[in-house]
Amino acid sequence: MIDPTNYFKSLTTFGKIVFGVFILIFVILAFMFVRDLFVGSKDVEAKLGTEQAGAAIESGSEAVTTLGENQREEDDINDEVSEGQSQVNEAKDATGAQNAFRDALCRNNGVCDDD
Repeated sequence: MIDPTNYFKSLTTFGKIVFGVFILIFVILAFMFVRDLFVGSKDVEAKLGTEQAGAAIESGSEAVTTLGENQREEDDINDEVSEGQSQVNEAKDATGAQNAFRDALCRNNGVCDDD
């Protein structure tokens, strides 16, 4: 059986240098492999950065669309309420105002009398 210590001692100076270089390369590659496992390579980081930017743009676009839709819905509700208020204000008597109010409730909120 070969004893590693005696084998290393039996190498020439050039052999010891070559052996040391191989060990150094192995240690560097092992370090880079472990670092990539924990940190990730530059390609992975760039891909993740691109995907995150795309997701942020898509999310922002969806938010703007949602805000626009909400604003349109609120404008429609405000128009319906204003129309109901106008009908109540234009009524000639209390019964007409009450009927206009009930009609507005029925149109806007689904609160309708059975009669």
